[in-house]
Amino acid sequence: MKVATVFKIIGALAVLAIAAVVATIGILQSIDFNNFKAEVEAMAAEATGRDVTIEGDLDLVLSLTPSLNMSGVRLGNAEWGVKKPMMVLQNLKAKVDLQSLLSGKLNVDYFVIDGLTLILQTDGKGRANWEFEGQEADVAATKSSTGLDIVPQVQDIRLNNIDLTYIDGASKRRFHVLLDKINVQAETYDSPMAIQMQATYNAVILNVNSNLGSLKHLIGKEGKVFPVDLDIQAKGLSLNVKGGVEQPSAGMTVNARIQANVSNMSTLSKLAETDLSALQNIKAGFDVFGSGTRYSLSAIDVLVDGTDLSGKLDIDLTNRRPRLSGTLSSQMVRVPETSPKTKKSEKIFTTDPLEFDALHLVDLDVSYAAKLISLKPLLLSNLKAQVKLNKGRLDIKTFSVNLGGGALLGAVKVDGASKKPKLYANLKIQNLDVGHLVEVFDFGDLLDLKLDGKVNVQASNASSTRALVSSLNGDIEFSAKNGEIKDKAIEGLGVTVISCLVGRLPIENGDVVAKTVVLGTPAFDATVTGNIDLPGERLHLTISPQAKTTSLSSFAVPVRLKGSLKEPYIGLDAGEVVAGTVGNVLKAPAGLVVDVLRAVTKTKYKDACAEALKKAKEPSSRQNTPEKKPEKKPEPKKDPPSKKLKSTGDPVKDLGNIYEGLFGK
Repeated sequence: MKVATVFKIIGALAVLAIAAVVATIGILQSIDFNNFKAEVEAMAAEATGRDVTIEGDLDLVLSLTPSLNMSGVRLGNAEWGVKKPMMVLQNLKAKVDLQSLLSGKLNVDYFVIDGLTLILQTDGKGRANWEFEGQEADVAATKSSTGLDIVPQVQDIRLNNIDLTYIDGASKRRFHVLLDKINVQAETYDSPMAIQMQATYNAVILNVNSNLGSLKHLIGKEGKVFPVDLDIQAKGLSLNVKGGVEQPSAGMTVNARIQANVSNMSTLSKLAETDLSALQNIKAGFDVFGSGTRYSLSAIDVLVDGTDLSGKLDIDLTNRRPRLSGTLSSQMVRVPETSPKTKKSEKIFTTDPLEFDALHLVDLDVSYAAKLISLKPLLLSNLKAQVKLNKGRLDIKTFSVNLGGGALLGAVKVDGASKKPKLYANLKIQNLDVGHLVEVFDFGDLLDLKLDGKVNVQASNASSTRALVSSLNGDIEFSAKNGEIKDKAIEGLGVTVISCLVGRLPIENGDVVAKTVVLGTPAFDATVTGNIDLPGERLHLTISPQAKTTSLSSFAVPVRLKGSLKEPYIGLDAGEVVAGTVGNVLKAPAGLVVDVLRAVTKTKYKDACAEALKKAKEPSSRQNTPEKKPEKKPEPKKDPPSKKLKSTGDPVKDLGNIYEGLFGK
């Protein structure tokens, strides 16, 4: 056969082959691939073990890099999951490099999804709905019809408009987020993934950059640690998570370090779904380890507006309310100064409702200690407390704190679960420096007095401050001795030294009764009778001095403390003369003591007072007239009569007599 003939035959075969290829492509391009949707659905269902339906179009564009278009795809959920599709896909596009098949690889140039509703769910028993129960095959290597291993390689995955819901089977909690876009890049199927994502949660835009393990590792069942390096940025907020997730396919055991910085409280309030505007700056870091419903936080390092916090916590998410237990401590706690949101009331105790919602957010069993607490203008130290909170009931079983050189100890309970919240307090005061407190509140260096006492009270309705004081019952006791009033105006009168100050104040439905209140000095003793009406915010007290020396006997004029709690004033029985207006009795007790002592001992304190004292010193010309005896002038009905102590002339013996009848009837 001639060579020319051979070439003619080869040429003819080539033309025939080309014609056959062209004809085949033409035929394939004319095929409607929607006719094969049933076969594709069956293959996908066999591979996943789930129902798969393609409600939209299925289209294949042939070339050396053919592309696949698909729409309206639904993938069923696991049998134990919620009765909704695990995935609803609106549009999918993928482009494949056919030439890579010659080397046993399946290279996907890009994989684009637009419009995806996805439900990810765990059952709390180690299973996840993204684990498929179809044919047991390693998706990392699929046998082709020729027997070659075909390894899929997806280098670029792009997802837009993702509606993601995560359901934790153990805690039954749901997390919902809208993902505007996700870009995933990886060189190979088993190479680390770099992910950029933009999401919107509670109207907050979040930008996420992360470096993760491979896709093969993510969906596999090897149980190795899946590395995570996640950086989240929002307006005034940054969050970094670095560590690993063990058994990421189902167990979700987290072992990572979390660091957060927040300067925009509006952003954090939206994310946390609660008002955190009272805070300013937050820096936090902690290690987290755990899975399912139980996690442990350790190496806690938090700084919030100058308040630090460290320690460790265990978190249990089994029930509706998270339960936190552990040990926490602070070097410095700065309590922020708050201004009332409502218009300033004329009353101290109002009907504005007290908020107890925070008591229902979590359950607690925490030991806490703080070295310093700044509660302007006070500075407390060495706070120790055991705090328990269960179903809205707060129980501070034991606490102690140093205040003003002394200590405050006791226990407090708040029952926020009742329809009418209840309050219980049992406190003990030891060696409290009253003079220090007076000076701290800017009333000057007026007093040197150390006070001991007990407070045992309960309120059956703490829904508001008015309701609280109206339902307040209990008892207050206090005692002090060897004190001093630092006022030059009364030096030399023998009243600057406080031999003793003792008192018992029973409380019944907000009515504080001065059952036994005695002030003793070397020169005179004074008893206090009457009551403080907390619901009505009124004072009805009578201070009755009894001179121990003849030089002061004519100055022993009963003094009445009257008026509202906000604006009390001092009056003298002799003519009911106003001796002066003083500040809030609750804020300046030492100042009132000084005013009272001035009123009964210093003739030049105020003109009105001087006139009253002058009348008291002058003998009455009608002293023997039976129809008018000033010394028997009755007290006003709203104030109980004074009970005066008789002096024996011996200050030491007088002091013993004072203590002898302190708490009798």
